[in-house]
Amino acid sequence: MSTEPIVQAADFEASDGFKRLTAIMIATVTILAALAAFLQTDAGGKATKANRDAQTYAIEALGTRASGQAEVDYGWYGAAHSWYALDTLAQSADQRSDADAAARYRKVRDKIAKLSKLLDEPYFDPKSGLYPDESGYQVDTYLERSTELSERYIISAQLNNNWNDKANTYIVHLTLLAVSLALYGLSTTPENWTRWVFAGAGSLIVLVTVGWMTATVLTPVQVNPDAAISSYAKGYGQAWRGNPKDAIASFDEALKLAPNYANAAYERGNAHFSLASDTIGTDPSAAQEELRLAAADFETARKAGKDDGSVNWNLGWDYYLLGFYEESATASRRALEFDPNLFAVRCNLGLTLLADGKIDDARREYAEAVRGVTQRVTEAHDAGREPPSSLWNLLDSCAIDVDNLVHRMDGEPRFWSQAPPRELIEDKPEVRDEIQRLITDFKSTLVALEYTGKVSGERPNANISAFRFVTHRQDENGDYQYDNEGFAIYDPVENATFANGIKKIGVEFDYQGIQKGQKEIWKVYRNGSEDPSLRVEAEWALDETGTGVKAISFAYSSVFVLASGEYTIELYIDNYLVQRGTCIIENAKE
Repeated sequence: MSTEPIVQAADFEASDGFKRLTAIMIATVTILAALAAFLQTDAGGKATKANRDAQTYAIEALGTRASGQAEVDYGWYGAAHSWYALDTLAQSADQRSDADAAARYRKVRDKIAKLSKLLDEPYFDPKSGLYPDESGYQVDTYLERSTELSERYIISAQLNNNWNDKANTYIVHLTLLAVSLALYGLSTTPENWTRWVFAGAGSLIVLVTVGWMTATVLTPVQVNPDAAISSYAKGYGQAWRGNPKDAIASFDEALKLAPNYANAAYERGNAHFSLASDTIGTDPSAAQEELRLAAADFETARKAGKDDGSVNWNLGWDYYLLGFYEESATASRRALEFDPNLFAVRCNLGLTLLADGKIDDARREYAEAVRGVTQRVTEAHDAGREPPSSLWNLLDSCAIDVDNLVHRMDGEPRFWSQAPPRELIEDKPEVRDEIQRLITDFKSTLVALEYTGKVSGERPNANISAFRFVTHRQDENGDYQYDNEGFAIYDPVENATFANGIKKIGVEFDYQGIQKGQKEIWKVYRNGSEDPSLRVEAEWALDETGTGVKAISFAYSSVFVLASGEYTIELYIDNYLVQRGTCIIENAKE
């Protein structure tokens, strides 16, 4: 008896079972595809909402900042400046014993005080003698609110990107599931073993897709809580007011609510650095602790995704002040990878290498920085534009930083000085020689670029002795004394220290080798920063050789006195630094 009909029935039954299994798989994949489509639509909708929110926050932040800044500018540049001008005129009238004029000035002054909240409590007390609290007024008027809105914009924009990424991933899942459906369909066509190849390939794709989809669904989209954003904005405002301790407390709260809040970590690092800056010249041990906390926060910000030029710039400087030269150089070079035109960072790198005793490497970095600045200035001049003032500030800051290094090496740091611990600096004669050369080159290049747009040429033949500080002799009535030929009579000042309240100081020096008509520039620095109102530009009018005295004062006013502090006076001949000296004006006695 033949068995062929029985075999055919078995084959038919197996084929029918395979098709039923395939049908179940197709139905399952169809459901998964529907789920992926739903997830993709949901993610796309959330991305669209986040994008709308980002646009709203951006517009509101811009409007808040623009209107607020206009109000602050009016209060400061309009009302406050007018108030001070009238107050100065009233004081001048008092000195002339013109009581009626003084009363008129004060009457108008008091009316102007009502035009802006900046000239009212809690921002201003006219009896204190202090300027209005412009920073506090900015914070209350717009800064804290605009900062919060800007953060919400950034976070919403990130949400938009994250949800779009998820939506695009679900599209890939849909594509893969469609491919698996096609393979399942193909597997029903052949009757031999090849159908298992199609079915197996489809099943493998389904398994991979299901795993991938599950991971995508379970991966959360990070959102900083509203309370964390508010705490961050409050901390930013406190920092702007100059209250770093209060700012740190607010940033602590923000990071407690959102441990990966990169901006909060970065700004908390800046607040710790601000505390360190306040004590680095007077309490180095306390400053070092704050610097370590700042470095830790900057590192946290980098790990949280804020790995950019600003963070690495600050981190490099922080490590320099800690004396961690290798780490500082690494961070500075990382910042330069983001922007090779960060000339200040290149100067910081040169300073780090100099403090570490690597003179040749430091010289290369400084030369590259000066070359870059010079190129920017030259390009601006060639294009008929004014170079940005930040370039002058950069070279000036570089010279001041090198100066601060000397103060630390001498064990005589100023309260504003920022430099590493003395014991970590390579104090060698060749380092000191390089420092003096750098100071002269930086300052001469700065002045030459500012006045000519070109680097300074050869050093002039001018020979200037060390400065001697003198004061114009006055009689018992306070009148300045002159000799029979009409020349002022000067008395030497002991220890280059002037009494508080002085209006004019004298700088006496011997000179030779200066021709009449050569450019003469005097720059005056108080506590490490130049006071532009005391700068003097002229042509040399004295003989080629002799003794001269330069008076330093507010020539435009008989009211203002020179503030207390350390004054460094510099003389430039034909844009080249030829001499500098330092004197002190004492603090007011209590």
